[in-house]
Formats: sequence, C-alpha cells, structure tokens
Amino acid sequence: MRKYLLIFISIFLVSNANAETFEYEVSKVNYKNLVANLYLPKTNHKVPVVIAFGGSEGGLHTGNANGEMIAPHGIAVLALAYFKEDGIPQTLDQIPMEYFVDAIDYIETQPLVDATRIGVVAGSRGSEAQKLQLF
Repeated sequence: MRKYLLIFISIFLVSNANAETFEYEVSKVNYKNLVANLYLPKTNHKVPVVIAFGGSEGGLHTGNANGEMIAPHGIAVLALAYFKEDGIPQTLDQIPMEYFVDAIDYIETQPLVDATRIGVVAGSRGSEAQKLQLF
C-alpha cells in the first residue's frame, strides 16, 4: 500500500512541479452529522476532491493537515473526522460505514467540486475504511 502511495505522490509532485498555486477557503461542513472542514481552492472551474482522514488518533487534525497541504495545488479536500469529536463516537468502535457515504453525498452537493473525481487519503486505522470499496 505504501509503495502505491509513494508512486502516486511522486507522479503528482512531478506533474505539478510548475503548477499554479491556488488560494483556498476553509469552511466548516454543516451536513447531516458530518464533522468536517472543506478546503476549496479559489477557482472558477470544478476541481477534484480528496476525502482525508486519519487513523487511531481520531479528530480532524490529520484531515486538516492534508487540506493545508493539498488545497494549494487546486484540489479540494474534505477533512473528515469519524470519531473523537463532539457529535460523533468518541472511540474507534462501531463506526457506521454510512457516515462515509454521507461524506460522498455532501461532496455531490458542492457546485465547484467535480464529484466524478473523488480520491481518498487515509492512514493507520483509517486505511481500513478506505479498503471497503466505498470510494
């Protein structure tokens, strides 16, 4: 898995070495019970999106870190917490997979996001959700 991630990152960085840097806005998501932030590059064109979440540390930190790193390259990021935040489970136990489907549903409501181009970046225990073929 790490090998594929490193290949992806290498290709991404090489292909974007001379790419434009985008300013972006961060907004708190207010959709169903999602706890997330949307990092949206300032552009007039639809942009691809990455759903970013961490692992056993929980919370928004990993997703937000990915948003700050990826959004300047013209890719929207949905920084998603799936436990250890107010309003969602506090422990990594019995996380409903429908929560991740709700994240995709939210993306489909965003007019500047190309919902046909959704990627996922997750680490540690979060990669287990990524493997479920929901994305």
